[in-house]
Amino acid sequence: MNGALKIDLPLLFVVSYLLFFTVAGFTGMWLSHVGLNVSMHDTFYVVAHFHVMLSGTAMTGLFVGVYYYFTALFGIKYSRIFGFLHLIYYAAGH
Repeated sequence: MNGALKIDLPLLFVVSYLLFFTVAGFTGMWLSHVGLNVSMHDTFYVVAHFHVMLSGTAMTGLFVGVYYYFTALFGIKYSRIFGFLHLIYYAAGH
């Protein structure tokens, strides 16, 4: 109750979620402009925007929930090493 943040795996996934959401938001702002949308239609830029938005942001949100409630759901603690490797490989893969 002292208000100190515990830097653990779910918090690091939340930070990566915010990063993915910010990047996807900026690319979405470019796509919302009519003149740029016409020139970028059917390009890999649009594909990259949707992949960052869907797989980057949505899946990271699911991972946050799984790691946060893992002990309550399964009754055991997850491996911190494999969890951090999961975060590094997933974030670096995007």
